[in-house]
Amino acid sequence: MAPRVLRPRGSALRMGWGDDVVFSTAKVLSNEPAAEGMRSITVEAGDDILGAYTIPGQFVQIKEKEDTKAGFFAIASSPGATPGQCELLIKLSEGSDWAPGNQWLCGSKAGETLIMSPAMGSGFKMEDNFSETGANDFPVQNVLLFAAGSGISPIRSAIESGALAGKDCTLYYGARDTTFMAYMDKFDEWEAKGVKVVPVMSKADGWDGRTGYVQAALKEDGVKLARNTGALMCGMKGMAEEVKEALVEAGVDEGRVLTNF
Repeated sequence: MAPRVLRPRGSALRMGWGDDVVFSTAKVLSNEPAAEGMRSITVEAGDDILGAYTIPGQFVQIKEKEDTKAGFFAIASSPGATPGQCELLIKLSEGSDWAPGNQWLCGSKAGETLIMSPAMGSGFKMEDNFSETGANDFPVQNVLLFAAGSGISPIRSAIESGALAGKDCTLYYGARDTTFMAYMDKFDEWEAKGVKVVPVMSKADGWDGRTGYVQAALKEDGVKLARNTGALMCGMKGMAEEVKEALVEAGVDEGRVLTNF
């Protein structure tokens, strides 16, 4: 049976930058722990939701009830990975004045329904920005990936989509310690796809790998060849700003430093 389309009473939720959002119902297939304070949720959804999911980094809006405020969540699985399904990495949040809490979503069980928007946003515009365009005489061959905490979600989508195939990729992935780092079981798979994974722990006792923050790790390693380097990143504002500043100072074209929002 196709998911039921929910048309809000009175007026639809309007995005500040776009069209009215028509929500549909989707079904939770599984809800598993992914890391401390994070859940990996697999959802079954129809083409009215996932038909628009074509670019890694896109997101969906999800809400508990028809009249409640929606949260924004990047899709973790790559476009078309499993037809009719998508995976989400949800960080537990109690909410704030500007964003709803998601305890209900993190506590959802298989078989329960969600109210979900179609896939939205422009995602990581790699096709537009990593080719020979404008002042860039060289297509991107080196891709630096940056994620912190649940920001790994859209980065995973990019890695597993195949969009980075043939490129020299390095992922700097930051977390407090290994218990807060999702998808460690996928690192070998990502390495096999040509992505060097550099976990960076900020507060890990006994950790013998890189420590501190991803922006510091970038500065320590430097950029090999700025003219054909691009970057994808998702994480806290401070991290993203410092990473972008370091990349631009190293000579990377600012237009090739991409975020998914």
